[in-house]
Amino acid sequence: MLQNFAMFIHPTLLYLGFAGFAVVFAIVIASLLVRSMGTEWIASIRRWALFAWGFLGLGNLVGMWWAYIELGWGGYWAWDPVENAGLLPWLLATAFIHSIALRRQRHYLQTWSLGLAIFTFVFTLLSPFITHGGIESPLHGFQGSSFPPYILAFILTAVAGSLILLYLRRRDFGEEKKPLSIISREGAFLIADIILVTLVLVILAGMVIPRIIEVSGGAKIVLDRSFYDRVCGPIMLILVFLMGVCPLLGWSKVQWSSIRRNFLYTFPAALLVAVIVMVTGAGIWYAVAALVGGFPLLTIFLEWFRGTQAWHRNRQVNYVRAFFSVLWNRRARYGGFVVHIGIILITIGIIGSSLYDIESVATLNVNDSMKLGDYELTYQGLTFKEDKAKIMAIASIAVRNSGNLITTMHPEYNYWFKAQSAYAEVAVRTTPVEDIFVSLAWTSFDPQDKSATIRAVINPLIIWIWIGGVFILMGGVVSFSLPGAKLDRIKE
Repeated sequence: MLQNFAMFIHPTLLYLGFAGFAVVFAIVIASLLVRSMGTEWIASIRRWALFAWGFLGLGNLVGMWWAYIELGWGGYWAWDPVENAGLLPWLLATAFIHSIALRRQRHYLQTWSLGLAIFTFVFTLLSPFITHGGIESPLHGFQGSSFPPYILAFILTAVAGSLILLYLRRRDFGEEKKPLSIISREGAFLIADIILVTLVLVILAGMVIPRIIEVSGGAKIVLDRSFYDRVCGPIMLILVFLMGVCPLLGWSKVQWSSIRRNFLYTFPAALLVAVIVMVTGAGIWYAVAALVGGFPLLTIFLEWFRGTQAWHRNRQVNYVRAFFSVLWNRRARYGGFVVHIGIILITIGIIGSSLYDIESVATLNVNDSMKLGDYELTYQGLTFKEDKAKIMAIASIAVRNSGNLITTMHPEYNYWFKAQSAYAEVAVRTTPVEDIFVSLAWTSFDPQDKSATIRAVINPLIIWIWIGGVFILMGGVVSFSLPGAKLDRIKE
């Protein structure tokens, strides 16, 4: 399972993200120690935050991809505590990046911003705490480690020391401004931050409370994937929907006439698409995806069109050049738009692959077939190969749709001599609409026994999760490329 390129880079990416947040934390503590309460520290901290946020987000996505193609269960996120330990600081860092934009533009909520930076770093320390046994992790972790008490002590020291320092310096901030209206861009930023923090607290509670009950002598409680899906899913959908609201709002107090004018096109269009999707019988969650994802996506396209049109009219250049000029000259704003497009695509992929997947398991003899949705999978037999490290059982499975051969897939089940264990190597056929995922659940490694147990899954729209990750990476690079000297001059 570890001899996979994704696992080669996954820990490295996570480490770069965690280490980057240590730098952010150091700058924050330094600014508090020397009483630097202006905006001069924002330029450097913003780039370090984007650096760490981008690598940690990419590391999480690569880990999801590795789990999908390597573990053989057909999924990519099990809400394992170590997976959550990579997600939680990324969510807090997302809130922090929004808050420093708010601080830079409107001089709002400095204490809130610094608090987010502190807790983002603190939450990066959960990963070593969990992997060394502080919280039981089914998929990750070292057995019998003596480190958890020391790591926990460091976490508590970092939290207490940082918050005490922040409290002692609170008078140096002066009277902090607050948003004039919740119906404004800064109000939407603050709501998004609150939602992100709420999501973090929900996930943390699901990880920690069962462990506290168990250590206190209570019954062992196991919160499976369904708990997190039910609780966290709606919160995430609200957050994605809010992405469509924020770009249409102006700074400070917004007039209702302006809101009506800005929402006149995007929301009704998204609602119309959702109704069409529902009428066609695709499913209610696809309709939800069309509304929740379509609204912010159309909003971003509208804003980009307006910016391109204005640049074309004012600079007298063609639309293609105007499009990229707007992106380059307003990298903070439009880099964020690219990131939002990625998150929307990931949301659509998660909805499709989580709620409309089809799974079938069957033990087949040679030339037997099994149904998988509209597909027929015919098992054509096993081929055995052996090298110095392992024995490979390679299946041949013909995939047909309406009698027509689509492809032939070759999942493997390999027995490794050194580990004295067998592991599956899956086969995946990917299209923009869906993945066909096939793995061998069991084989006897007996050349005389050609039967095999086949596990097959249809995962709709899953490729859009990986494409969304590419957009997040591109948006992060665009935003990071903005020179620090320009940060105080640019107006988003």
